Amino acid sequence: MCAFCHTHHFSGRTCPTLRFSPRSVKPEGSCGYINLPGVRCARAVRYAVIMHKFSPVERVLATWVIGVFVSVTLAFGALFALNRLVYTPTGQVQEYFRALQDGNGSHALGILGARVPEGDGSLLDGEVLKKSVSGLSNITYEVVESSDDGEHATVRASYTLDGAQEHTDFRLRHVGDHWGLFPRWEIEPGELPELKVSIKGVQAATVNTRKVAVDDGEATFPVLYPGNYSISYDSTVYTAQPYSQKVLSADANSQVTLDLKASDQARESVQHQVEDYVNSCTEQKTLYPSGCPFEYTFPGRVDGEVTWSVTEYPHPHVTVTANGEWNADQAQGKVKVSFTQLDLYTGERQPFEKEVPFTIKPTVNVNNGTAVHVSF
Repeated sequence: MCAFCHTHHFSGRTCPTLRFSPRSVKPEGSCGYINLPGVRCARAVRYAVIMHKFSPVERVLATWVIGVFVSVTLAFGALFALNRLVYTPTGQVQEYFRALQDGNGSHALGILGARVPEGDGSLLDGEVLKKSVSGLSNITYEVVESSDDGEHATVRASYTLDGAQEHTDFRLRHVGDHWGLFPRWEIEPGELPELKVSIKGVQAATVNTRKVAVDDGEATFPVLYPGNYSISYDSTVYTAQPYSQKVLSADANSQVTLDLKASDQARESVQHQVEDYVNSCTEQKTLYPSGCPFEYTFPGRVDGEVTWSVTEYPHPHVTVTANGEWNADQAQGKVKVSFTQLDLYTGERQPFEKEVPFTIKPTVNVNNGTAVHVSF
């Protein structure tokens, strides 16, 4: 008797759990019963009994058929998922957004199918492209419109861009099938939007951390969308307030004008040159310093040297026009003249001091866009 039958005391009887008589099965074994040592699962015993009825070849064939069935089921499941995630209108738009986030401009352009207008293509690839979508998050895709014949669809990509909720619509068309199984969709071709940058007086600007040429103060850049483009300019001479421009759709042509200002370094340079100029004038030991904005007319006799000292330096305000020209406002300062006066009638000598106000109007020029020169 096998261990299972002995343990459960149903020798010669039909097992109420397995619903078979152990003597009805004739496997090999000394006692004529099924010998399944250590088995306590009734289902396992039933499976073993059923499989025992088949020959080894039949068992291999059955296992192979089951494997094929499972493989086919998994394959159909994978094809269904592939068709749903890739070969749909939303799948094309998702792939386009992935290309943007990877900085792969050529792949993004291939999916978008848009014509690239004339201009500087510096913003269409690499880190500058990745930077334009670095603030992109919470992206969702949905078909918001379909044609009655199923040949056209509109996919809306909703997202957060640098803290603001935005969306972009893409129009797609059905263009055939892959291997007769999967529908092929493509974004209807159009033209890329343009970002125009105007910044007078310089030959370059910075867009999303990339330095780009701005010949004659203007440049046009075709750009991919959606994206946020930050334009700025900083140098030792000029500075400009950074400006961010969002481009959300194909028809979102934009123009950004940066107004240049004198940099802090340039303002300091102008002030230093003004002070140096005034100081050089005070070094002249005369009542009428040559080439200087101040003098003093004294009707009496001066005995000895004349000395000048600065009591207040002028501080001209420096501005840059829209055309990149520099202007410095008229500014006032004060100096003190000191000397010994001689009375011609009495021969008496007395110290004399007088504060003398003066005005300057400096001229400011930029040499090669790198240094400020002040003339008086």
